Amino acid sequence: MFAAHCHLYSAGLSMDSPLPVRPVSVRSIRDPRESKAEATTPEIPEDIVSLAEEADEYLVVECDQIATMRHEIERQEDMIRALKAESRLKDALLEKSALNVKSKNEKVRMLHKENLMCEEQIFQQETELHDLRNEVRRAEMENEEKGELIARLQEQLRKLTTRKRSSSVSQFLHFFTRRNSESRSEDSAEEDVEMVPLSKSV
Repeated sequence: MFAAHCHLYSAGLSMDSPLPVRPVSVRSIRDPRESKAEATTPEIPEDIVSLAEEADEYLVVECDQIATMRHEIERQEDMIRALKAESRLKDALLEKSALNVKSKNEKVRMLHKENLMCEEQIFQQETELHDLRNEVRRAEMENEEKGELIARLQEQLRKLTTRKRSSSVSQFLHFFTRRNSESRSEDSAEEDVEMVPLSKSV
């Protein structure tokens, strides 16, 4: 059930894919409306519940971190697009200035220098963007592994709960059968006692 609500993103997804969905909390699998018979069942070991909850919370944090990195990637891409537009503009100005090199030689050198600086910034931004994408892929792979771990823990919790409920039902049926048997034995003994005086009086 938990795995159906926690859609993890594999490393092959594009950067334009939707943000990660927050997984359903482990606490949501507990049903507060338990019957009286279920209320007497032994509780699930606290260490298993604690481990599942901790893994669940860690998964939520990982999803938030991935979302933050995606926002940062979008910001970096916008900055790169702006720098490229500025670079194209400066290239156009440079080409225009080249027609009148003698009178505008100094301006050409300045524009060329600025263009080189823009290209260096573009290279740096693209390098950072590449590193961020690698981090996102690693985080998504780790997230997927943690999701599989949580799914296995959920399955263990479900099996433990089912096993303990079955044990409680068996104990209740055994107790109920024994009480019925004792009740029949007492009724039979009372009938024998009542029949003895009648036979003597006859």
